[in-house]
Amino acid sequence: MQLETHKQKMIVFTGIIISILLFAVDFMIIVPAMPKILGDIGGLKYINWVFTAFLLTQTTTSPIYGKLSDIFSRRKCFLLAIFIFVTSSMFAGLSQNIYELIIARAVQGIGGGAIMVMAMSMIGEIFSIKERAKYQGYLSATFGLASVAGPMFGAYITDVFSWRWIFLINLPIGIISFLIIYFYLPKSLHQEKNTKIDYIGSILLTSFLVPMILGFSFISQNNNFSTTSILLFVVSVILFIIFYLWERKVSYPIFSHHLFVDRNFVIPASMTFITAIFLFAVTLYTQIFAQKILDLPLTEVGTLTTFMVVPMTLVSAFTGRFISKTGRYKLIVNVGSFIIFVAITLFATFFSFGLGKIGFLLLLALLGLGMGTMMSVFNIIIQVVYGRERLGEVMGALQLSRGVGGVFGTALLGVIFGYFVKDINGDKSDLLHALINIFYLLSIFSFISFIVSLFMKEKKIVNS
Repeated sequence: MQLETHKQKMIVFTGIIISILLFAVDFMIIVPAMPKILGDIGGLKYINWVFTAFLLTQTTTSPIYGKLSDIFSRRKCFLLAIFIFVTSSMFAGLSQNIYELIIARAVQGIGGGAIMVMAMSMIGEIFSIKERAKYQGYLSATFGLASVAGPMFGAYITDVFSWRWIFLINLPIGIISFLIIYFYLPKSLHQEKNTKIDYIGSILLTSFLVPMILGFSFISQNNNFSTTSILLFVVSVILFIIFYLWERKVSYPIFSHHLFVDRNFVIPASMTFITAIFLFAVTLYTQIFAQKILDLPLTEVGTLTTFMVVPMTLVSAFTGRFISKTGRYKLIVNVGSFIIFVAITLFATFFSFGLGKIGFLLLLALLGLGMGTMMSVFNIIIQVVYGRERLGEVMGALQLSRGVGGVFGTALLGVIFGYFVKDINGDKSDLLHALINIFYLLSIFSFISFIVSLFMKEKKIVNS
């Protein structure tokens, strides 16, 4: 279903961009505000749950929401997602204790994960196949910019106003997005009448994801593989097997079991998983290097991040336009994954020899070039391969890969960092040793990602 004029499309796209800004900024915006939040309402013991609650509900509900959008129309699901997110943001801003804040963050995750899936799916609804590439590029550029800028924005709001406004500011912005979607997105947008909801599959999906994410969270919290986390992983594997067997036999599955063996999905999903690890690791550990090894002040570290963000944003937008004009994307994936491999390997190598400020900035820029190619291309590939009637399902599955990759990377790299570093303000040699090992491990992941990209099958994009 197409909107009638380009102006209508741009109005709706503006509403989508605003909703993406809400979601992308929100997860990281809270980081610099945590000291003041804890000082105001207490709850240091439960600080990790402020992040875990959001991540848990976002990851577990996004694929379910994607499937529901295939059934009940994306417009209704999108509006509901924005409403949930805005309402829970209000309650988060008004929280009087840590328990209220954790509950509000959990509900925020439900709305936030749904917003991401709906936004990506909506691009596939309102634009032709070739147009999608260009606008997915803009969408991903916005997401990447907002994700990295979130902490700086959060620090500013907290210092100038109050930590409560990092949540309350979502209300006017979210209402604008809601009104745009409500008044300009046609009610007749995709709705599948001849299908049913897989209630048992939804329960099983949630059942295997919850212990898996909790297991990763316990690892991140303790920086080691505890008995509890191992037991949670065992339970998760058992429940996943049950989930997979159920999806094979049910008539209306959340995920068609063919997705698990379809190269057109498995390759983009696996590379999305690895890219999520990179995005987290680079954002966190390069800032630690700049602060603790290069001894740069916090304000300057935030500014230096733009050396990665600017090329990442520009390349992401360029990638979408390139694919839109040429109809080709495999070369982009191959080149982008190779640039990431080179950049991360150089980081690990030059950490050992002493990486100065200029070299650090050059490598950040190189990494930004590679990351920019990865931000939007997988969404485009999925939309080319699968029809509109399955957009919610496959976008939900892709978002699930991204979410699990993020929690996996957080846990694994946190264990390595905790093994070498006992005191963040202690011996610099221990800190440097940890960063070298982390980036060498990331270089292995990036090499695997590059090899996987070579096996990607390309389907020519035509305008339709």
